[in-house]
Amino acid sequence: MMAAIERRGVLAAIGALSLFPVWARLTAAEVVGDFILARTVRRSLADGRHIEAAREFAVSFVPEASGKTLVTGTQISVRVEAPPALEALARIEERRKEDGFFPLRLDGSGLIMPTADKELFSELPEAVASAALAYARERSAGLEAAAASCQFIADLSDRSHHWLTLMPRDLFFPEPRDRRVSREIELADGTNGVIRMRETAQADPATGLLGSFSREAETATQTLSRTGSEIWTLARTVS
Repeated sequence: MMAAIERRGVLAAIGALSLFPVWARLTAAEVVGDFILARTVRRSLADGRHIEAAREFAVSFVPEASGKTLVTGTQISVRVEAPPALEALARIEERRKEDGFFPLRLDGSGLIMPTADKELFSELPEAVASAALAYARERSAGLEAAAASCQFIADLSDRSHHWLTLMPRDLFFPEPRDRRVSREIELADGTNGVIRMRETAQADPATGLLGSFSREAETATQTLSRTGSEIWTLARTVS
């Protein structure tokens, strides 16, 4: 059986090439106060519709004597939109709290510090796309052509969408960037597909703090398209 292979890859990276943030006026240790961190996640469904979950968290930055910064947070609102057939699932999702990733600590550069009980941080789109393609090839190897193509697309989509569940390490002080990757693929049954990923980050020019951070992932063939996206924003609490 001919395994699915990548036929052509086109990568465009715009903006900074490093993941590490460049400060404008503030360092992480100089940020004090209360903020609203918002995250909206959107996933497409097989029938072309989508499900979307938007959450807000009350976040506080507390500088520590060590030079690190403690970031605490509590979920304060949630909104879920879904087709009528998934109404029960939407109500379950609305009752779920998703603030277990707090508290966090930022190092002196503003990067989130890893902990033993949390999964690894997300990688850049080009690394994720390469790893997803390698994983999908391995999983579909040895299968009959039609089955191999289905398995390949399912695994490729799952891996690229898993990327959206991982937190960027420079979330709170992102380096402004716009990174995109698009890889065309040829499936075992002779059909073609594509995987596309994009990550954009904007920071407050006065402070270096998060303005917006968005990621998009799409896996498509001639007969289907699976898309997902997320966007984070941060705004100071108005008293």
